Amino acid sequence: MRAKAQNQSFNVGVQTGSIYDIGTGVIGQSNGVADVDLKGWKGDYAKFDFGYGLTASLDIKTRFALGFDILFGQITGQSEEQYYESSLGIYDLSFRTYFRPHTDTSRVRGYVSLGMGITSYDAERYFVLDNGLFSKTNGVGLNNSVELGLMIGLSKTVKLQISSGILHTYSDALDGYDNLKAGDPIMRTNVGLVYSFKTGGIVENEASEVDEGKTE
Repeated sequence: MRAKAQNQSFNVGVQTGSIYDIGTGVIGQSNGVADVDLKGWKGDYAKFDFGYGLTASLDIKTRFALGFDILFGQITGQSEEQYYESSLGIYDLSFRTYFRPHTDTSRVRGYVSLGMGITSYDAERYFVLDNGLFSKTNGVGLNNSVELGLMIGLSKTVKLQISSGILHTYSDALDGYDNLKAGDPIMRTNVGLVYSFKTGGIVENEASEVDEGKTE
């Protein structure tokens, strides 16, 4: 047996991207009244919303990594009668699986990520007709996420990270009013610039031809 060292790195950097309220259509409430969930990019008050924050990841094993993301931003949404504005803080710990091992010399490596964390929100909902305040909410809810991403090497130490996916917050009050449904799904698409620190090798055992001959 002989040890085979692999490239292991700790990546840390800054990121920015869009935050979009997917909306869930018509919602049936316990009192029998139907309500319409608000949706992003729809109407005069639903903007193209951005967030900014930090991103980090640590390689483990041959194709896996632990990721941590913090994103602060504003999200908006609208229906025909109401609109909302909400300030978000998203804190997410994730487990990544790369499609290629860390030893791969390709400059582009794709991955899938599963995460969980918390989302903080401070929201206000208004009437479209007269901009009158309808309700206010603030609080914290658990979240989970699934994303696809790319890590693109720009140099030996600098990488471009691109990711997009769905994050579900288990609190419906994120949009300024609680309909008592399971939560609010949002789509986030981030672009980050990260610096890679080499932290040593991931060691694997590899059988040599001499070792194999000895066992025969």
